[in-house]
Amino acid sequence: MFLLISTSTDIRQVTFEKPEENPDVILPMNNLNDVTAIDYDVMTDFLYWIDSKSNFIKQGYINGTHVEVLNLTGNAKDKAKPFDLSVDPYGGQLFWTDEETNTIMVYSLKHKKSLGVMFGRGEERPRSIVLFPEKG
Repeated sequence: MFLLISTSTDIRQVTFEKPEENPDVILPMNNLNDVTAIDYDVMTDFLYWIDSKSNFIKQGYINGTHVEVLNLTGNAKDKAKPFDLSVDPYGGQLFWTDEETNTIMVYSLKHKKSLGVMFGRGEERPRSIVLFPEKG
């Protein structure tokens, strides 16, 4: 078992099983500018994070390999401003809140495409998001 934490410029893995063996490790992720949210997919071992300076959501293995930017909107002209994210490891979807449009968006990790708005109405401004996939 481990805990992932982020600062603006790094992502750390804190291990509880063997605390005597360097429990705090900085993950080898390059070019982190302003990490504001992270989540981990237990099914694929991918880590997801928001780089708020560039308004990107990125994914990569915790060893720093296979890092890529997700195309959140499906349209290069549309600008996204992700605030928080949550991964559904069983459904293969990423949910994220958009600070600009005040919506909760869905992205298919399997098909690598945006599925559009899941929630967004009126004056509500969703920001932080948590998913409990076992409960559906």
